[in-house]
Amino acid sequence: MDGMQADLASLAELEPDGGALGGNTILRRRILSRPAGRELLRCVSSGYLSHGCSCHATIPAEVANAAWGRARAAGVEEDSFFHFAWRDDVWLGYGSADGLVRGVYCHQHNVERARRSADCHAH
Repeated sequence: MDGMQADLASLAELEPDGGALGGNTILRRRILSRPAGRELLRCVSSGYLSHGCSCHATIPAEVANAAWGRARAAGVEEDSFFHFAWRDDVWLGYGSADGLVRGVYCHQHNVERARRSADCHAH
């Protein structure tokens, strides 16, 4: 079993019953299916600042769903951004009050987004 399979196997218990997606077709467009039935969330960076190249970084949906679940258990009740660690990187997710993760930014685009935001607030 390689590292990715081991990570997914250990996270399988964290997925809520019935899956996190339900019937939401808009969210399904952002999720890539994997042969083993695991779902991946793809970084939502559209590439508008990097010559039109969309990001191809993905993360297991279970990782983002578990992190959003922990944020909600800690008291976050409304739509919100949240940070979470995966494989020594910090990703940024956006979760909704209904419990769904609506999108994620990979580590690189999380850092770039934070830098742009800081620059905007400094002016």
